[in-house]
Order: sequence, then structure tokens, then C-alpha cells
Amino acid sequence: MNLNKVDFTTFASVTSVPASGQYTQITVSDPHAYRYLRYLGPDGSYGNVAEVQFYDTNGHLLSGTPFGTSPPWAAGRDYIKAFDGDPTTFFD
Repeated sequence: MNLNKVDFTTFASVTSVPASGQYTQITVSDPHAYRYLRYLGPDGSYGNVAEVQFYDTNGHLLSGTPFGTSPPWAAGRDYIKAFDGDPTTFFD
């Protein structure tokens, strides 16, 4: 699949860096079903992300197969670190 040719829906934009140890929570009320969800860092950012989680409308954590860019900037900081449930590891 060529992701450059897929139409995406932007639900929200994170406009500031959260304080250390804090999460940014965004609630989306779009009733449509989507096959893929993604986090896209803003232009000029480095994409350093400790955790990304998506929940359904009932508050249940969604499961699936994460995907991302590779190779990471630094060894051991693969995109899977953003989905491992450990806020002390991160994608770089």
C-alpha cells in the first residue's frame, strides 16, 4: 500500500510537549470505523514518542499490529517502543 496516496482524516493535533511523566489525552467523537490509526509527528519534529495508545468508544485499549519507520535513529529505539506500554522506553 502506498501511504502517500491514501486519504487520511486528522482527528486532532498535539500542539505542545506534555510535562515529564504526563500524557496527552485526546477524545475523538467520530462515529466512523477506520482500518488504520496513526500518530504523525509535526513537520520539523524528531518523532520521539514514549507511548501511543488508541481506545475504542467504550474505553477499551485497541489491539493490532503496530507499524512505523525503520531503522530508528538510535539502536534499540524502534517504533515498537511507542507501543510497549512502558513510558521509560521510546521511539527515536
